[in-house]
Amino acid sequence: MSLLHELEEEAPLDIVEPYLSFEHDSAVAAAQALLNGAARQPANAEATAPAAKGNDNGERTTQAPVPPHKISRYVIDREISKGATGRIYKAWDPKLGRAVVLKIVHYGFGASAHEIHVLKDRIYREARAIAKLNHPNIVVVYDIDDEPGFSYIVMEHLEGRDLGQILQNGQRLGSSRALDIVMQVCSALEYAHQAGVFHRDIKPSNIMLLANEEAKVMDFGIAKINDYLSLTQTGRVLGTPSYMAPEQIEGHDTDGRADLFSLGVVLYELLAGKRPFLADTLASLAYKIVHTPHQPLRRENSELPPELDDVLERVLAKQPAARYQTAAAFRQALLQVRRKLA
Repeated sequence: MSLLHELEEEAPLDIVEPYLSFEHDSAVAAAQALLNGAARQPANAEATAPAAKGNDNGERTTQAPVPPHKISRYVIDREISKGATGRIYKAWDPKLGRAVVLKIVHYGFGASAHEIHVLKDRIYREARAIAKLNHPNIVVVYDIDDEPGFSYIVMEHLEGRDLGQILQNGQRLGSSRALDIVMQVCSALEYAHQAGVFHRDIKPSNIMLLANEEAKVMDFGIAKINDYLSLTQTGRVLGTPSYMAPEQIEGHDTDGRADLFSLGVVLYELLAGKRPFLADTLASLAYKIVHTPHQPLRRENSELPPELDDVLERVLAKQPAARYQTAAAFRQALLQVRRKLA
């Protein structure tokens, strides 16, 4: 079922979107809660819902989440972010003497022992595929393990800023810098897609920029892991709506071309200082992504070369078959424009 059909009423996007930008919160669950009169609260407000899990008898039990000081051998430093399915911590690995990032993946509200077993198997299978990725523009996954009620993924810790932080307040990047960043992401996507791994949630906050201008793509495969969690949670777990491809909105099967569409949205935002599809409600946004052409980039920034509009016209095509078919082809088109800017 598509996001358009799941939303029976329109929820104001400025209220809903903060809930959607943290680790694949369920768009439908958030929208329905708000439409049913749930109190408006900041995106970083403490979650009050208890964590539920199954016991050894398969019965459903509930326990309140307690902020950990240590998970296995990893000493927790601070919380980085949290969302519907878990939390992210900066931690210290005393055994190897290095900082790491721990991504906690909760099994979901009301999961039975059997459901947890199935989910754990799928999470491990996906995490192993992610851990095999070895590319300079992809964040490294070190380990995966589990504790009662959750699994956790141990990842490389990086010092830098994600593009979401850089783009705050409508800021935009110079064309050469923006193209250099996006071409690096294309390289990461091409490598991952060839390995059969799709990201499914490319957005500015999942692209880290280091001090040396090296781009690192974060959270490969996490969207698919969160899809597994939707088996035990209310509503479908989705990517971030503003960056979703039309086929994701409509609930169709997706492949690497959906990642390219999302990256096209990111490129547009880097150059224009705003996203190509804007709306006041979640349903209106979904409709625009599926049906409405984007505003030509040069209307937002007349100093940009016209060739960029040609590239964006193709990568943001509504039909996957009309887009660049590979990340390598998208990168090559950007490289041709970049050479003219040099």
